[in-house]
Amino acid sequence: MGVVGGNPEAVRAGIVDIISRALKITVELGDFGDVREVIIFGSAARPGDFVPGLSDVDVLVVTEGAPRRRSLRFYHEIGSYEVRVEATLYSVDEIERLAEEGSTLIHMLRYSIQVYVRGDSVVARLKPRITDHTLQVLRRSTLAALGLALQAYFYGEYRRSVHHTYHSIRHLIRYEVAREGKQIPISDGELLEVVGADTKDLVLELIELRRADPGEEEALKYMVKVLERVASRLKLVAPSLEHVVRAHRDSRVVDANICEEEGRIAVKLMVVSGMGTRTLKHSVDGVGEVESILCI
Repeated sequence: MGVVGGNPEAVRAGIVDIISRALKITVELGDFGDVREVIIFGSAARPGDFVPGLSDVDVLVVTEGAPRRRSLRFYHEIGSYEVRVEATLYSVDEIERLAEEGSTLIHMLRYSIQVYVRGDSVVARLKPRITDHTLQVLRRSTLAALGLALQAYFYGEYRRSVHHTYHSIRHLIRYEVAREGKQIPISDGELLEVVGADTKDLVLELIELRRADPGEEEALKYMVKVLERVASRLKLVAPSLEHVVRAHRDSRVVDANICEEEGRIAVKLMVVSGMGTRTLKHSVDGVGEVESILCI
């Protein structure tokens, strides 16, 4: 796989065709249960935002009763790129409950492609709401995405690291907008319309960089920039991510997570050495060993 290019509309057509064919058989066989609707959402429903070779295809399957399975993952090729398809299943009652709770999924469905529908569309009648749950998910996702960026960085997957770093700043902007009670920006275009001047250049740089072939230093530079921005906006105290990375440059880091803990940002790393596996937490208070890499 190389640097991404191609016509967004051709990508969209390819996604719809492949997913339609792949899911048609499953629906007809009844593997999911009594299917009411199949929807493509996420960046795959926004051609300008989808990056072949990097972005996944997200699919929502709505069933009449309890689904026979909760998820399905498979891979397909679109042009010269292998694309991962992630299907998630909910019953009609469950998806309506998620809408009432303020699930971010419902907000994402503002951009969607209907692959299959039987009767009236369930998704079309859902109303996105902003609740405390919405804000909590967006805030947690901001730091979780940075944790994934750090993990990808230690794996040497620098383009994927930038991809997750971009997701982090995107979640932060969505969180700030949602906190004001405004409609959450979903597409890159909507994001750039609402983002402040002090952050717009950073967002534009990340949008372009995830379509290119960034190196190790670029990936680290943008992780550091975004973590500093996140800490400032969320009023959290953070350790120097650059110092954390430099300290473990020669270590075998197999997992990473970034958490919010009592007004601080904690960087957790699972490190393997001849002494075994240790989980270390870096914070402004120093470095210490902890039992779990999970956020409290």
